[in-house]
Amino acid sequence: MSGFAVGPSFEPQTVIVKGAPAGMSLELALNGTSVATATPDAQNLATLTVPQASALTAETRTNVFVDRCATLRRVHLAGAALAPPPEGGCVRD
Repeated sequence: MSGFAVGPSFEPQTVIVKGAPAGMSLELALNGTSVATATPDAQNLATLTVPQASALTAETRTNVFVDRCATLRRVHLAGAALAPPPEGGCVRD
């Protein structure tokens, strides 16, 4: 995965993943809870959007972590004290 972007906090939070290999599963977790999944398209891009009911507020300070697993990339949006450790042989970036 070569990059990602997070949209402004006053709009629905969207993570765009670039460079994900074909066949890779992608997951977006908000404070440790999975809220969206996707797979990359032919251009190796994928979009993960936080459902409105789970969206962060404009005043939330958020950290971004990426877990690299064998067939999964998990993007975590989490408060400083809420970042869960990587699971099952995954490596955190």
